[in-house]
Amino acid sequence: MVNGQLVFGGDKSRQPHPNLAYYDGNFRFEFAAPFFEGESETRFRSFLQGYEKQWSEWLPETQKEYSNLSPGKYTFHVQAKNVYENLSSEAVFQFNILPP
Repeated sequence: MVNGQLVFGGDKSRQPHPNLAYYDGNFRFEFAAPFFEGESETRFRSFLQGYEKQWSEWLPETQKEYSNLSPGKYTFHVQAKNVYENLSSEAVFQFNILPP
């Protein structure tokens, strides 16, 4: 979500690499994983390329927020790990924030 509005719902055929206005620099990424056994033990890690230098720690939170992102190109990466330490494939979302 960007400033409370859904930008991408997971369908990769829609809105690839959106260009967003500079005032749309507040993001909340929400994610889930298709692991159904021991769901409460599922952990996630994320990384916003263009803003962060490395992956986050493995955490149980299913969302990540960013505020006041500067104009530029970004790629959000997220990965899940289940109770058996099996990793999901990496999900990726690319977007651009345009200059004022």
